[in-house]
This record gives sequence, C-alpha cells and structure tokens, in this order.
Amino acid sequence: GDPLLQRKFMLPLLQRCREIRINTCVETTASLSSAWFMEAASLLDWIFVDIKTMDPEAHKCMTGRDNVLILKNIRLLAESDLDCFVVVRIPVILGFNDSEENIRATARFVRDCGLEVINLLPFHRLGESKYKQLGLEYAFKDIPGLKLDQLDQAAAWVREEGLTCYTGWETPF
Repeated sequence: GDPLLQRKFMLPLLQRCREIRINTCVETTASLSSAWFMEAASLLDWIFVDIKTMDPEAHKCMTGRDNVLILKNIRLLAESDLDCFVVVRIPVILGFNDSEENIRATARFVRDCGLEVINLLPFHRLGESKYKQLGLEYAFKDIPGLKLDQLDQAAAWVREEGLTCYTGWETPF
C-alpha cells in the first residue's frame, strides 16, 4: 500500500531520517490531503507518484476515486520550492491507459507542471494473490501482463513530448 497513508508512522520516520541524513524516497498515489502530502514531500529526497490515467471518470471507474486530488498534489509539488526529485509513473495497462491520447496527455501534464521525467511500468498481476487471500475478485485477471519491449511505442510518445522516459525498473538514480 501507499506508505503515506500511515501518517503517524511515516512522519516521525521521515523526520528522523532527515535528522541523521538518510536519503528518503517514497512511492505514492498522492491521493491524500494536500497538506500532509506537501509536509511529507518536504522530508523526501525522491518521490515516485502514479498517474494511472488523465481521465477523471476512467480513473474513478478503475480505482473508485477520480484523479483530481492526485493531479492537484503533483502540480503543488512541482510548483513548490521543495528540493524533492519527482518522477511520475504510469503503470501501463492494456486497454485502459495505453492509448496514445492518454500517454501524450499525461506527458503534457507532467511537462506543463515543469517536471521532466516519466517512468513507464509494465502491468503485472502480482497483486492477484492478495485479492485471493482477502476473498476479493481480482478485476484484472483477464488482462495480460506486459513485457518491457511493449512499452517502446509509449516511451517514444513521452519522448516526443520533450520528456525523459524510463521503462520498467530503469530510474534516474
């Protein structure tokens, strides 16, 4: 899950890491209060933030919430003077967010915020077992996973929008 949802644990942990000069990095959905998101970001060196789709209705259909707060938080962070390196991640899911229109719209949003990097992640079904253990139906059971080379076209679209693009486990650090 998203570590920033555990505020009572994460705040003192991040503060202590900052005090003793341990670098910090978090992967988050950014779907949390803007005040807490920005407070946490002030204690981070790196932050990976997911944008699953630019379409708020499609986002709500897939995740149960729209993406308005997520996009707001990313923009707030990008416009702040915090010294936190931001990498937007797109978990690429066939038939959901893999269209040229969505990839380019996401890249334009990232670029317009003043950010420079997108990391494309191939969809996998590693979460399927968690759903099974909880007795829940896994909505993605019929969606195939992706191989890295299947992200090549999407990466080209991101680069054509003027951004740096990493795929899979590649990151700027």
